[in-house]
Amino acid sequence: MPSSGVRMIWVAAGVVRKSRKVPHVRLIASRRRGAAVLARVAGGERVHVPAGLDIGARTPGEVAVSVYAEIIRLR
Repeated sequence: MPSSGVRMIWVAAGVVRKSRKVPHVRLIASRRRGAAVLARVAGGERVHVPAGLDIGARTPGEVAVSVYAEIIRLR
């Protein structure tokens, strides 16, 4: 079983390939991990990391709220 970092690279690469018409592509990851993942993905410059507004989220629920808040801000 590949590590979560390798799985994240596969998923990010697939999203980038299939999202040419999608205006916003976000990756839920820390800035450091996101940069490492996107450095290995062709077209990674189209993906914004981290997803969500910077509200100091720590728990999964807080991360969900920050992502939802960003969706509202971008509409």
